[in-house]
Amino acid sequence: MKSKFTLGLGAAMLLSMSAMTAGTAFADAQVDSPGKVQADTTQLNYTGQGTSGGQIEDQKCGDNADFGSGNDLHGATADNYILWIFNAGGTTNGDEALHVNGDTYTDSDSHQIVTPGYDVSTLTAYMSFTVNDPGNGSWVLTISHGCFTKQDQEINPQGSINGPCSDPAYYAVFDNSQSNVTLKFRMVWYTTTGVHTKKKDVPGGSIYTTYQHWAKPGTWIYVGYKDPNTGVWTNLASLQAAHGNYPPCDFTPGWSSPVQ
Repeated sequence: MKSKFTLGLGAAMLLSMSAMTAGTAFADAQVDSPGKVQADTTQLNYTGQGTSGGQIEDQKCGDNADFGSGNDLHGATADNYILWIFNAGGTTNGDEALHVNGDTYTDSDSHQIVTPGYDVSTLTAYMSFTVNDPGNGSWVLTISHGCFTKQDQEINPQGSINGPCSDPAYYAVFDNSQSNVTLKFRMVWYTTTGVHTKKKDVPGGSIYTTYQHWAKPGTWIYVGYKDPNTGVWTNLASLQAAHGNYPPCDFTPGWSSPVQ
């Protein structure tokens, strides 16, 4: 693509443990950048580092183009490229590959990979690898710089609160499928210990579903997004937590649009 620029406390605990177990299995194989991997992690998901408002933060075009230590341009040019940086918090077995919108790129220097230009407001990307040593630090996949022209923003976020599930728990859907820029979403809920917040950067064209969270009956749950231009949080949905017991919810947390 060319682009220039109440069941009771015991039952509740069992439900929580089940959700945690399911979440751990999901997180083992895939980790969002930046994040710490485990021995069986095989994928680090790109979550918008190095871009702002759907644009590359640092542009270096023409005579100022900088391909880093990438040895293969993969068809990129000085006016149409992205330089990706993969920083491992440990070591891999040397089988790293960068996947962007279904295309796969490798390089002898797998920590700096050049690709042709993509629309960074809608791309989905991840690094695949086999962990040799997870180390103690975060693993990061970021865009260092590139060359693109400015594109018009399309911001049309949707959010929903789903539940009640069980005793009673709720989960949120952060739907950014109708936007072409990365947006920060959040879910806010209350328990007996106070307010809790889950935030997630969701690329344009993508949807993210949270895990379920128990909410104190009678309190309010909110879903909103942060405007990338003003920094103001805007509410998208709200719901008052219910009293009572409810059937479990059948849903799949995590990404439903990006490449898995």
